[in-house]
Formats: sequence, structure tokens, C-alpha cells
Amino acid sequence: SLAWSQLAVWRMVNASGDAAGAAKLAVQTARSAGEQQAAVTVMFATQPDASPAEWTARAAKQFPPAAAPVAQNALIHALLLHRHWSEAVPLLAAQRDALPPAQASYWQAMLAVALDESGQPEKAKAESRFAPIPRTVGDATWDFLIYSKMAKSR
Repeated sequence: SLAWSQLAVWRMVNASGDAAGAAKLAVQTARSAGEQQAAVTVMFATQPDASPAEWTARAAKQFPPAAAPVAQNALIHALLLHRHWSEAVPLLAAQRDALPPAQASYWQAMLAVALDESGQPEKAKAESRFAPIPRTVGDATWDFLIYSKMAKSR
């Protein structure tokens, strides 16, 4: 399932192949709760681009209230994937702030990238100073968003 999730994201980024089909296969082959969450996030984020307001409306429509954390995760990744950097900044900061520092490094690194891409390089440098790269646990589907830009932020 994680391989299908990663393939869907790469197809979306490179505008090659059927990203939606790969995302659907990721959902169908998910065996654990973590794989299901990753697949649902990818399925949401690989939809055609829209305004940030439309992405927010999609998340509210497609996820039940009980799945608010999954919806927030999916919304953030959709905004990042579609380069809505500025709009992702407050959501990323909230994700980072909701976790203990030892668990927040992924969100901190994503926040640094979004800050840099939205024209706030000094804030990005401050944020990336303590963001460990590469990370050592978790699904790496979205890490390419960090790796390709983190050196610039530091």
C-alpha cells in the first residue's frame, strides 16, 4: 500500500501516469491503520488543484468530524503538494505545536520549507535549525518535499 501511495504522489508531481488509480490501489491494499491513513491522505492530495478555500471545503466534505486529524493531515499535504505554501504555514505551525518537540521534527521541517517558499527565509532558517533530516521513523511518502528544499532553508 505504501508503494502505491508513493507512486501516486510521484505521478502527481511529475504529471505522468494515473495518480488517482495508484491512490485507489493504495487504499484497496492498505492493511494497517497507518497504511490506511497514508493512502487516504494521498487519495485526497492527488485530486486536481483548487484554491486553498476549495481544498478546505473538500476536506470538510470528504472527512467526517471524527476523522478531523486525518482531514487536517490530508489538507496540509494537499496544500504543500499543490504549492499553496503560505496557506499551509499556519496549519503546519499548529501541527508542530500540538506535538512534543521529539515528535514534531517532520512538521517543523515542512514548516521551514513552507516558510522559505512563501518568502520568509529568515523564519525558515530559524525553524530548520533543529529539524533533523533525514527522519528515522514513519512513512517517507512526503519527504521529497523537504529534501529538495531543506538545504536552501538552512
